[in-house]
Amino acid sequence: MESIVSGAANKVVECTFGVIKRGFVYIIYVDSNVQNLKMQVRKLMDAQARVQQNVDRAKRNAEEIFPDVNSWLIEVNKKISEHAAAQLKEDEEKAKKKCFIGLCPNFKSRYQLSKKAEEEAQAIIQLLGEGKFDKVSHSVAPDGIVIKGYKAFESRTSAMEGIMEAVRESSVRIVGIHGMAGVGKTTLAKEVASKVREENLFDEVAIAMVSHNPVIRQIQGEIADMLGLKFDVETDSGRAMQLRWRLKNGKRILIILDDLWQKLDLEAVGISYDNEAAQKSSTAGCKILLTSRSLDVLRLMDAERSFEVKILSQEESMILFANIVGEAVGKSDDYQRIADELVKICAGLPVAILAIANTLKRRDLPHWKDALRQLQRSISSNIKGVKDDVHYTIELSYRWLIKEEAQSLFLLCGLHPQGFDILVSDLLQYCIGLDMLKGIKTVEEARERIDVLVDMLKDSSLLLEGKDNEWVKMHDLIRDVSLSIASKDKRMLVIEDEDRRKELLKEGKLNDCTAISLPYSNIHELSRVERSKLELLMLLNKDSSFQISDTFFEGMNELKVLNVTGMNFPSLPSSFLSLTNLRTLRLYQCNLSEIAIIRNLKKLDILSFQGSSIKQLPVEIAELTQLKLLDLSECYKLKVIPAKVISKLSRLEELYVGNSFCQWNVDGNAQLPELKNLSCLSALHVYIPDAQIMPKDLFSVKLGRYKFAIGSFDWDFFGCEGSKALQLKLDTGIHLDEGIKMLVEKTEELRIEEFKGAENVLYELDREGFPHLKRLRVVDSSDMKCIIKSIGSAPHKAFPVLESLELRLLTGLEKICDGQLKTESFSRLKTVDVAGCDRLKYLFSVSIAKNLYQLQEIGVWKCENMKEIVVEEEGREENVVEFRQLRSLELRNLLKLKSFYSMEETPSLIGQGGSVSSSNMVPLFNGKVVFPAIKELVLRSLSSIGKLWDDQFPAAVMTFRFQNLSRLEVRSCHKLKYAFPSSMVKSFVQLKTLVVRECEDMEEVIAVSAEEETDNIMVFPKLNSLQLGDLPNLKRFCCGINPIEFSILRELEIRNCPLPSTFYCDSSTSVGKNSSSISMDHNLQVDVSHCLFNDKVALPMLQRLSISSMKNLERLWPNQLAKQSFPKLSYFYLGSCDKLVNVFPSSILTRLERLEELIIRDCELVEEIFEPQQADGSIATATFEFPWLTSLELIRLPRLKSFYHKMYAPNCPSLKEMNVRECHKVEILFSFQETDGVKSELELVPIQQSLISVNKFTFPTLQQLTLGWNDGMKEIWHCSAQQQQLLASHYFSKLKFVTLYDFPEQLAIFPSYLLQLLSFPNLETLEIRGAYFKEIFPSDGVGEENPASAWVLLSRLTALRLVNLHELMHLWKEKEGFQNLRIFKCAKSLVQLKEMKIRSCENIEEITQGSGG
Repeated sequence: MESIVSGAANKVVECTFGVIKRGFVYIIYVDSNVQNLKMQVRKLMDAQARVQQNVDRAKRNAEEIFPDVNSWLIEVNKKISEHAAAQLKEDEEKAKKKCFIGLCPNFKSRYQLSKKAEEEAQAIIQLLGEGKFDKVSHSVAPDGIVIKGYKAFESRTSAMEGIMEAVRESSVRIVGIHGMAGVGKTTLAKEVASKVREENLFDEVAIAMVSHNPVIRQIQGEIADMLGLKFDVETDSGRAMQLRWRLKNGKRILIILDDLWQKLDLEAVGISYDNEAAQKSSTAGCKILLTSRSLDVLRLMDAERSFEVKILSQEESMILFANIVGEAVGKSDDYQRIADELVKICAGLPVAILAIANTLKRRDLPHWKDALRQLQRSISSNIKGVKDDVHYTIELSYRWLIKEEAQSLFLLCGLHPQGFDILVSDLLQYCIGLDMLKGIKTVEEARERIDVLVDMLKDSSLLLEGKDNEWVKMHDLIRDVSLSIASKDKRMLVIEDEDRRKELLKEGKLNDCTAISLPYSNIHELSRVERSKLELLMLLNKDSSFQISDTFFEGMNELKVLNVTGMNFPSLPSSFLSLTNLRTLRLYQCNLSEIAIIRNLKKLDILSFQGSSIKQLPVEIAELTQLKLLDLSECYKLKVIPAKVISKLSRLEELYVGNSFCQWNVDGNAQLPELKNLSCLSALHVYIPDAQIMPKDLFSVKLGRYKFAIGSFDWDFFGCEGSKALQLKLDTGIHLDEGIKMLVEKTEELRIEEFKGAENVLYELDREGFPHLKRLRVVDSSDMKCIIKSIGSAPHKAFPVLESLELRLLTGLEKICDGQLKTESFSRLKTVDVAGCDRLKYLFSVSIAKNLYQLQEIGVWKCENMKEIVVEEEGREENVVEFRQLRSLELRNLLKLKSFYSMEETPSLIGQGGSVSSSNMVPLFNGKVVFPAIKELVLRSLSSIGKLWDDQFPAAVMTFRFQNLSRLEVRSCHKLKYAFPSSMVKSFVQLKTLVVRECEDMEEVIAVSAEEETDNIMVFPKLNSLQLGDLPNLKRFCCGINPIEFSILRELEIRNCPLPSTFYCDSSTSVGKNSSSISMDHNLQVDVSHCLFNDKVALPMLQRLSISSMKNLERLWPNQLAKQSFPKLSYFYLGSCDKLVNVFPSSILTRLERLEELIIRDCELVEEIFEPQQADGSIATATFEFPWLTSLELIRLPRLKSFYHKMYAPNCPSLKEMNVRECHKVEILFSFQETDGVKSELELVPIQQSLISVNKFTFPTLQQLTLGWNDGMKEIWHCSAQQQQLLASHYFSKLKFVTLYDFPEQLAIFPSYLLQLLSFPNLETLEIRGAYFKEIFPSDGVGEENPASAWVLLSRLTALRLVNLHELMHLWKEKEGFQNLRIFKCAKSLVQLKEMKIRSCENIEEITQGSGG
């Protein structure tokens, strides 16, 4: 006892002394600790500046910032905030003070300061480590492909089903759609894109228009935009390389190439579908869908499956026609008769039916009769591939346009390249230049007229919707008709290729044209034609080296509109002097230097340098006194606008300097007060970096369109959607002049950053409640306490038309609204995004939430004190809140969130023993909130939430609340015991994706109650993807008596779930009744069986199965599976399952016929891939047929001996790639079976136990063999040298690539058995990487009996690659030995060698050395 007490005392003394010692250390080193903290803060500020600079640059490029980068910046802002600095200074002052008698330092304060400084310094060091980001952002791919007008007619159904089956098919890489013009190929292709996304067949989908005259750069750009790829190279080949790498990132990508007219070089574009990823899976890598009018073109493109889109039947055509014209068809027999005739004339082409139907919509019977009469008397169109009556149907729609201006605009649209996205503002500039719009006095009036005309053309189905409201497109058949009319009636021509140009020159049709468009065509010979009547010329150049001759524009005296794209002008041609009547000049993306000659174009109304490389605006521009619009946007190199130039443009109505010049009031540049002299100005885009230089009353009341950025930041003007947008960064306070206040009141989009001194937005910026504001973004304004603060007791109206609200890094924000609001406030709100607002405890009060009728998206991130999303107000009765339009809800990193909309807590919530059981916990969602339209629900890092749904609520009611949910993601919600109760399964009829990850306490995904256990089977009718990962306490997916069915589940991933031995536990078994259980609301005992998948789990459509890090898993399948499970499995990955001895029972062989990729790695006990024993104890006689298997990987399986215990040779006719590594029990890779036809030749070949037994049917298409280090391997095959060639030629005739990699450091000599690989007769490429060999090929050759055979075998190689062989000194050496690489004797043997790569082989001194030394 005494020794125990003594020992304990010594321990106490040691601990006490340690504490005291540490205390003294803190006191002694207080100054150094504080200085270290200050140094770390400076480092952190520097790091923050670097990251923020990258973030700002990314935002300018419209990229999305990674969440961890935003989170890091939030944390950094806290650490280096003014409050933190002030607190440190205060602590330092306290530490300097003496003790209470003034004789000694204040040890307590010094200790506290020193300890705090050290802790803070360590925290900052950790932040510095976390802030080393390789990338801060990623490009945002567009939301998707707009599909309008698709109807699932029977004539389309078979084609759609065939196409969908083909894109799912394992071996099909290119699929084609063909049919005549206007039949609906593009619409069908877009519908395919929608369906593959819906079914999760592909991770990404991109579509590009190819058209008659394909431009590689444009196709690359369209695909890159859809994939969120930003090119950083200029050449087409460089962009192709970047696109190729992007397509090889392991994702499943569908590329749609629309409207091919001829064979397209996919490699030139950067599309390589025959890549590694593509070979491994039916969908991984890149699959291509083509559309063309010609089946022959699809054949030239090697389309493996092609489908014809047929014309609509008469019945289908009538349905489409009637859908547009409405009830008119049924008014009388006359209407019906004429409709029948009109539909027949349209020949089953949707584009023609849409055109004529929209033309006759809301017209009376005489118009219908007249239309039919005109169509019946139509004349030939001579458009290739277009029937005359179809052509005239479209032409009739053109001629019946009410306004002649609409007809002219229609013809103008046709001059653009096929498939071109046409900017409406470009049409505006052309129309002004051509004086097409009568009675128009201002540019704004012209814009309004153009908008009306565009809508008129859309309503007539003569124009299509573009990217957004600012763009339009024209169907290629409509364009053909437009060009036919334009050339015949208006002498307007498009010259798209050399053949067309030569034909027109020969026929003299280029003379006296009024408009010519040359999209990417040679313009040299245009000078040979008569151009005196030319009024419009469009030149689109794709050759940056091309230059226009100095005399090119001579004779174009009547030219009114000139559009030049992509030209290089060291100086503008002197023949510009001939353009005396030019009214619109557009130099788009041109390289410009000397442009002063523009001074002579006195009649110019429109001058645009958009996107051009120009450094200085010439002073001569001031002479263009008629100018109404000047566009300098995106001129990033523009640094000089001379003073008093802009002010002389007294008639200027619109000035665009967005993403361009910002050097106002600097070094003789233009002064901001000059803008006040532009009395006609109605539209202005400008960036003013310093608010202090703004004069008072700068902004005119007349401004109807504006985008202003005021303050020191970077802003992408084109990222703003509204016509009136304002961004403010006024760190000097909130003293705004009346001009800015007027703009704020009128603005549609407002962004506020670092707005110091402002405690709220409303009444400090606009007391009228922002009546026009649609989008509001407030960022990094720490003084702001609320967005709205009502004055007085009466309710106020605020943000009545606001659609988007974004609040970020508002560290002082306590409420969004303080006070009462009128019901119309926020009534049009659609999206809410809140992040980094740590004082915010709730998002909306219930009175506001009840009025959010149009709210579609809610996102709340990293708000430390957020407890509820909706809060009940005092003195009000509890109300049910219905978010009728909410589609997406995302809640992340809300550590204190208790409930979405809470109920009053009662003592009954506490379970026995004072703990809160899962059944009694407050649920995140209860009966007080309804989401009838929600589709996406993402819940991450909600560490206070113990239950998501109220399982006590009636199932029928909960079904209504989540009936449209299609994606559910639950991550890092560590208190959850289960994801949802079984009663909710009936709600998930639309659920397509379910992700559950990183929930530490979760024991099962579905908790089954006693009442639900005896109900019918659980069905997930539309679940397509199920992912379970990093769930350390998960025991099973669910349990029950009845089966569970996943009708269309195609992807299942279970990763790092160490406990489960079964996916679905049958609670009716005796094992289940005595096994561990989870209590939801009763003591239900559930089965824990030994097979992951038992006969109660139906997976009839599963294609991809990935299982890894399941440490407790002993068996995957029973001998008897559910009848319909796994017949379509194409991808199987198994990794780190340490208790598995076998992977497959032999009884499952028939279910694996569609398997394409098989990967098994890191399973310590696996001895055989297929288990020989059957359920009755007998040994199975296996038939190994894998007709679709393309890739096989067996990696780090230390006990693996063979594929199957007997010498059965599998048949893998499609296998292209095999990888075997660190399977140390394998001694021989292949053994051989005799087959008919070769028995006599191979009768001496012994049959040995090997990994795989082969015959000539096993690997007939194997192309690539990859071998890592396998310690026990002695031979590739066991046979004599004479037999190697014979065996290789029979069994491995297609093998071309061999890769050897990752050999251990102790292996300095190249293993001799690997030299057998050189016997493959068609071997082209040998790659050796990651080894410590000093020499590879021995000087005495490869063949044991014929040393010279080494050089014979080497002579076949076309590529030899050596990578990371740090000890390598020789490829081979002569018997004398040399200290460097020698190929002088052996080079004669490498006669086929085309490529030799040597990387990271430091000891090699020379590649070749001649005999002369």
